[in-house]
Amino acid sequence: MRLAAIIFQKTFPRVLLAILVVSFILVFDCCKPGKESQVPQEEQEEEVMIEIPLSTTTNNEEFCQLNQSVATLADGRFGVVWEVGSFPQRDVALQMITRYGTLCFEPGGKLIANTRSDEGDAVIVAHPFSGVFVAFSQKNGNGGRRILVQYFNDTGEPMWPGDGIVAADAVQREAQSKPTLVPDSSGGVYVCFDPSGNWDDEVKCQHLDAYGNRLWGDLGKTAGGEAGLKVFPRAIRDGTGGLLVFWRNQRNVFVDPNQPMIMEGQHFSADGTKLWGERGKTVKITNLAASNGYTFRFMGVVPDINSGAVIVFNDWTQQTDAELDVVAQRVADDGSLLWGEGTVVTGDWGHQQLDAIIAADDGGVFVVVSDQLNESENILRIYRLGPDGQHRWGTEGVRLSHPTDLSLDYGLSGNFDSLSNRLRLVWTRLKDSASYDFDVMAARFTGDGQSLDTPGGITLISAQDAQFTIAMVYSQAAGLWLAVWDDRRKSQSWDDLDVYAALVNDAFLDNQPPLFTGYQENAGSVNTNKKRITPGNVPVLNGLLHTRLFRLPNQAPPRLRCPQRN
Repeated sequence: MRLAAIIFQKTFPRVLLAILVVSFILVFDCCKPGKESQVPQEEQEEEVMIEIPLSTTTNNEEFCQLNQSVATLADGRFGVVWEVGSFPQRDVALQMITRYGTLCFEPGGKLIANTRSDEGDAVIVAHPFSGVFVAFSQKNGNGGRRILVQYFNDTGEPMWPGDGIVAADAVQREAQSKPTLVPDSSGGVYVCFDPSGNWDDEVKCQHLDAYGNRLWGDLGKTAGGEAGLKVFPRAIRDGTGGLLVFWRNQRNVFVDPNQPMIMEGQHFSADGTKLWGERGKTVKITNLAASNGYTFRFMGVVPDINSGAVIVFNDWTQQTDAELDVVAQRVADDGSLLWGEGTVVTGDWGHQQLDAIIAADDGGVFVVVSDQLNESENILRIYRLGPDGQHRWGTEGVRLSHPTDLSLDYGLSGNFDSLSNRLRLVWTRLKDSASYDFDVMAARFTGDGQSLDTPGGITLISAQDAQFTIAMVYSQAAGLWLAVWDDRRKSQSWDDLDVYAALVNDAFLDNQPPLFTGYQENAGSVNTNKKRITPGNVPVLNGLLHTRLFRLPNQAPPRLRCPQRN
């Protein structure tokens, strides 16, 4: 034993030194440039593409068109709302989705009201701390409609009485509709909506505290504006606890059809004071004549970085032809118009109209414009305006649609994430006009306009018949996109739409095949430092592209990592 101890004392330091030297060599070698391939496969980013059937019943299910159907939660989950059934017997459903693609409620979602009344116009935003706020329009007993707001905690339990808090008591037979939600910083929420009572009604807003108390009285606050039909209010936080809201005044075609439409706005403090005066602010007297009709993409509003807003809208610049153009304005919190008479995003020959607006991180904005060629062909272009309103990507913008294979691209939704310097986009593309085949597309750009994908984008969803993109959000906490769309693959009918979602990460998109063949890989600024996959090598399931993580469309995802009810 003594001899063994002596041998151990003499040899152990040498053995230990040898182990340390070898370990240092291995570590140093793995850290040298060119040794990245030695990193274990499981440490590399996993490709994620999870398609999620949210509701595929025999009822009609679809998202509303108010551009607030999905929200990112602070814990990395996502909240989604949609409408179930057909007018005049619709319900509103809620679902929460984990970063693993699992559903927190049963497939088909959680009905929010489930009354005999008609409910629609469902919108959602994240609670500043936990859970979500949901607002919707509900038919009341006197033939009108009212806006209700409900707070659901992180387990999906409603925290306010009944179906929710009535935002503002309806006057006479107001048909309150088209709500927009903005969370405050203390657990409450702002809601603005279109009263839709008569031609001179004003946009109304309400501030609810964390307990659902109406802080701006039973009737809420009117936002002002000139006489006329005021439509589609869009609201954002001002950065100091208050609210900015903008709308378009369509004027009154029965009084004077030649009156120009007006872009208007109001700034409320948290206590409801109208900081831009009783009548609000005229942002722009447009060159468009009074009208009764409008779409849900004629304007967009995003916050700047100084408690103000950037508003982008359709107009006629009178610079070239008599077709539609797109104009932008930055409005300071005191109502000052920072871009003079406004920046012309595009005023070229032909019909251009706004498709989407995405906030940048410097007070500027990304603007996506549709240049309409005919009924089945257009070109989507992305314009980047800096905080001074000047074009950063040139006055022609960056083309998103494929350079040669023209089709119909529209319905874009996107997000710019400053941490990754990525502009992420999804939209709808008409694949085949003869067969009425629409797909969901995706693309990415860097903040300086460099395309990271093949020209024309990547096909994200290509199922049978038509998929119509509604919205997408990006979660920094999860590192994932969530895209949602209306789907016709099951019924191929407008009477039985379904609602779907897909969770995607950048690693999945990095390894997708080109949408079109025959293009030059080194053309333009397209990133070519990626693995090429031929269509024959891509795993296909029921016509959909999937990689390692997928879920069969007819399987209900198991509940996983959803907060448990007490």
